[in-house]
Amino acid sequence: MENSFQNLSRDSEKTQMLASGGSASFEPGTILLEKFRVVEHLGAGGMGNVYRVDHLLLEKPFAFKCLNKFQEADASWKRFQNEAKAAQLLDHPNLLKVFEFGLLNSGQPFFLMELIEGKTLADEIKSLGHLPTQRAVSLFIQVAFAIACAHNQKIVHRDLKPSNIMLVPPKNEYERESVKVVDFGIAKLTGLDEFNQQTLTRTGEIFGSPFYMSPEQCMGLPVDHRSDLYSLGCVFYETLTSAPPFMGETALSTMMKHQADKQLSLKEASLGETYPAELERIIEKLLEKDPEKRYQTADHLARDLISLERNLKDEKTQAASVIGDATSFRPKAPPAKPSESKGSSNSLQMIAIGALLYILGVGSGYMYFKSTAPAPAEVKEAYPEYWSEIEDGQRKFNFPDFPIGTLINASGGEKPASGRIATSLSDDFGLVVEDANAKYSNLLSRFRPDDLAVLSYDSRINNSSVFPLLKKFTGLRCLNVSGTTFGDRDLEALPYLKKLIYLNLCMTNVDCAELAKYNEIYNLQFLDISHLNRPADIFKLLPNFKNLQQLACATCALSDKELKMIGKSKTIRVLNIAGNMITDQGIKSIEDMQSLEWLDLSHTKVTAKCLGSLVKLKKLRLLEIVPSEWPIGDVNAFPNELRKANPGIQISYVNRGTFDPSVLLPFKWGTNGLMTHSGSKQMFQGTTLDIGDPIKN
Repeated sequence: MENSFQNLSRDSEKTQMLASGGSASFEPGTILLEKFRVVEHLGAGGMGNVYRVDHLLLEKPFAFKCLNKFQEADASWKRFQNEAKAAQLLDHPNLLKVFEFGLLNSGQPFFLMELIEGKTLADEIKSLGHLPTQRAVSLFIQVAFAIACAHNQKIVHRDLKPSNIMLVPPKNEYERESVKVVDFGIAKLTGLDEFNQQTLTRTGEIFGSPFYMSPEQCMGLPVDHRSDLYSLGCVFYETLTSAPPFMGETALSTMMKHQADKQLSLKEASLGETYPAELERIIEKLLEKDPEKRYQTADHLARDLISLERNLKDEKTQAASVIGDATSFRPKAPPAKPSESKGSSNSLQMIAIGALLYILGVGSGYMYFKSTAPAPAEVKEAYPEYWSEIEDGQRKFNFPDFPIGTLINASGGEKPASGRIATSLSDDFGLVVEDANAKYSNLLSRFRPDDLAVLSYDSRINNSSVFPLLKKFTGLRCLNVSGTTFGDRDLEALPYLKKLIYLNLCMTNVDCAELAKYNEIYNLQFLDISHLNRPADIFKLLPNFKNLQQLACATCALSDKELKMIGKSKTIRVLNIAGNMITDQGIKSIEDMQSLEWLDLSHTKVTAKCLGSLVKLKKLRLLEIVPSEWPIGDVNAFPNELRKANPGIQISYVNRGTFDPSVLLPFKWGTNGLMTHSGSKQMFQGTTLDIGDPIKN
């Protein structure tokens, strides 16, 4: 029998699933598990109820979600187990953080989650009708990154809808509105749990909310991550127009429309409001009936949205004039500086705050103030052979009237590379090249070989013609191409970059087997090969790296076997091996790395048993580790035990930006232009930046 249209109103967005049986509730003041005091009932979602509780020991508020009464053999319990697995795998600033789960004395499963102060996207749509385009695009960039994080862990949400997206207002002037994707209650862990893939499917249960279900989901076919992208398209469409793309009179007719009907354009659905053509294209691609014609990854969607957002901002600032004196550089606020002295937790917090200015949801170009004038549609004017001239003991740049990038310096200053800029000959400078600037590679070729010490390409750049120009920058010290289309062929520039000491290749198209063919890499002091294939080809060469100070190889299928090769290094001070299948046994192979000062073990398989190996690292001053699957007793005892052997160590139970500029000495530079571009996957597992104090006891 079909459900009535009233039961499918967008206000309730009821997910179609088996009922969970009876119900149970807790009155305010109830003490649960001898450590949680119920403050209030926040609402019902998915299969259970959510309460605000106070942790009696930590004296902090949390959200406490528990399943309604059930029989242990029923599907609700099995789905709750799925949610527990999904929650434990996920750690991202735009995903709801789960700290603990288990069973109450009554047998009800529970989650202890972060408490979100905000409203749902469903409430906001109901209040406003629809969101302004620029605000919607900004929010969905973050949603795309969050979903990408889940998909990278082989988790499909299967129930994306406006009520599962929380809007979190900024806490201060340095933050901006952020989102949290919640309720992985019917998440499917693809390839992880054979039971998930068969038994629950065989029961014939229907997952999802009809307004947001993909065509294949409506037909009861197997779904993958592309089904989430279709659902996201439906939510995005409603956010912009105030209504989902398909609304039938019944659940069945709505699902039939998903399979057969063509949605109205945004302009048609909004009765004539104008939307950017690129946004119309993005929505149309998300809502393709055939999964093969949709976006194939949420990462790709995020890149397109970032590009669209930049264009929207350019349109708003096109008529604005450049602010400030041509010779002045504006410092970023606040500057992001990693810890440079022992015991300095404040400097670590500054890394996180600086990175979170954009809520971790954009390409690196937005870590700098936006240029106030767009690049021209065509470049016809005749320009000098070089932008710079040496006059009166100064290096004077004479750029075009439009910015060809963002000029940065060692102290964190920055300025659009446009007009006349005078600088000291003794100062080092860098350039951040954004997507629009990269279209005019002939302009970038007019820098002198020694004009730039740092060159950072925005992660949105997909114009490969800019990379052959690297051969010209023979004075270059640092090259950051993370998240770009930089590939094996572009490595041909390395023999020309004799002074290069920093190379960030995270999430590029480079194969480590090709990188290993270039002897120039042995001069590097910093190397990031996170998310690259065949990293072992580099690891076996590490004895040849006489000056390597920092190695980042996050999420690159690193095992205990490969870690033994890294353990032979005598120079590495900062090591990022987050997001790999490293175990306690593997950690034993780095016990002899006595130069190690900073170690990132986030999202690995290590347990508190690695303590015996860590206490042997006498110089270790900062440890990043996310004990999401540890028993609570181990979580509490671990810092105390480690500090008995190493009193000065800082222990961070959140995943931070693993980069220490001091590894580049004697070249003095901060983090400007060198942090891994947040448009790349590195932000999800390798160097996700988050605010949180190191654990102190």
